[in-house]
Amino acid sequence: MKEIFVITGTVTYAMKAKEILVKKGYFADVKRWNDKTGKYGCGYGVKAVNISPDEAKTLLGENGVKIIDVVVQKI
Repeated sequence: MKEIFVITGTVTYAMKAKEILVKKGYFADVKRWNDKTGKYGCGYGVKAVNISPDEAKTLLGENGVKIIDVVVQKI
């Protein structure tokens, strides 16, 4: 099982991303992003399961969600 975290920056975009992903049949959950590297700062995003980073970027981008980055996480 692959888990990704789509960093959106704002809770509004994270909620929109979750709605889009759930409608497409993916598990998605809005989470607060605490970046320990300092690269992105703090913000919000969506944890999603069983979707590739490229597919998530395309799907969300086509639906107007601004994406900062997609991070692949180990489960």
